[in-house]
Amino acid sequence: MENKKRGIIPRKIKGFRDIDPSLNQLKWAIVDGARKVYKAYGFEHWDTPILEYADSLGKYMPGEGITTEGQVAEGVYSFRNPEQEPVFDEKGNELKDSNNFDKVIYENHFVALRYDLTAPLARLYAEQLWQDKLKGLVKTEKAPLFRRYQFGPVFRFEVKIDPGRFREFWQLDFDSVGTSDVSADAEVCMVLSDALEKIGLKRGSYIIKVNNRKVLKGFLKNIGVIDEEIEKNILRVVDKLDKIGFDGMQQELGMGRTDLSGAAIKGLELSSDLIKNITDFFKNFKETKSRKNILERLNNLTIANASSLKGLRNCVKLIMFFPQWVTTKKE
Repeated sequence: MENKKRGIIPRKIKGFRDIDPSLNQLKWAIVDGARKVYKAYGFEHWDTPILEYADSLGKYMPGEGITTEGQVAEGVYSFRNPEQEPVFDEKGNELKDSNNFDKVIYENHFVALRYDLTAPLARLYAEQLWQDKLKGLVKTEKAPLFRRYQFGPVFRFEVKIDPGRFREFWQLDFDSVGTSDVSADAEVCMVLSDALEKIGLKRGSYIIKVNNRKVLKGFLKNIGVIDEEIEKNILRVVDKLDKIGFDGMQQELGMGRTDLSGAAIKGLELSSDLIKNITDFFKNFKETKSRKNILERLNNLTIANASSLKGLRNCVKLIMFFPQWVTTKKE
């Protein structure tokens, strides 16, 4: 049978797109407006590479992160670096061959396209701390404050994509690292409000939602979730509630579901009682509009453990920065 010559058809990879001048103009207007607000609040502009060592991002990766064999799981674009480099132990020393201690072990490490801007920020911050420690510049156990903003493309490897979603898209981040003070969370609300209004949104046309992980972790502990991995997976599903709704959340907590693209989403296979407890907890706040009322309901639920109580206190402190949150009747 005669082989036919394969033609080259000019086409884009699915999930990627060309940006025309009008969309570029809109994108840079948004970036420039937000950038001015971030800078006014004292955040500095940093950039990180698009490509990172996968093991530096592993803890933060979507899905299952990195397997025990070092293979990167689905969710990111990853491949072996063609350059061989040394393997290091936990103290930063080069690993040596057990049969020949003069021979350093080399590998083609996995590298990955960044899937967000937060994981590279964690690597950047940790790397600076590590280098300062090696230089003897770290004089205290207190983590230094680091404030930066960054914008640029990120990449997600998805077998199938829902309509309107892309495998390459832009993020525009600002972060404060090195503080657990609630005032930093209050500042985030102010910065985000100013940035949204700077790029053209009117006050009252947007909602900033505030979440406290301590409250949720405390609630899960109270209903019997003590395994950290199960807790992490439940919170990952709960984070998608606005996107997939209660039915989708129940399905992902249970036996799984099929998304709009036809892809199968594996479920956590939790017990029906546990799923009902989780679903009922969130449905309890479905029709609630007032922030004050939400705090009162949380307080009345008496999730009596240290984590949830600390989270609830932090929420109250956060509202103290914005008294209108409590007194506003129409929200």
